[in-house]
Amino acid sequence: MPSPAPPPKPPIPITTLSSRHRGLLLAATAVTAVVFGIRYQAASMRTNELNQRARAPYHVTVDRSGGGV
Repeated sequence: MPSPAPPPKPPIPITTLSSRHRGLLLAATAVTAVVFGIRYQAASMRTNELNQRARAPYHVTVDRSGGGV
């Protein structure tokens, strides 16, 4: 007669996984925050530029006009 199958292992608690890879989790969170920050800044600058162009014809922002006053 074959021996019965061993009982299944209990699942690994999430606290063990998070404490084991805490550095990786922090690095991934930091990289995600930086990426979203850069995308937000780029979208904000684009929106501002489009709003300025829509307001007055032939408007050129200072950083692209070749200088300031």
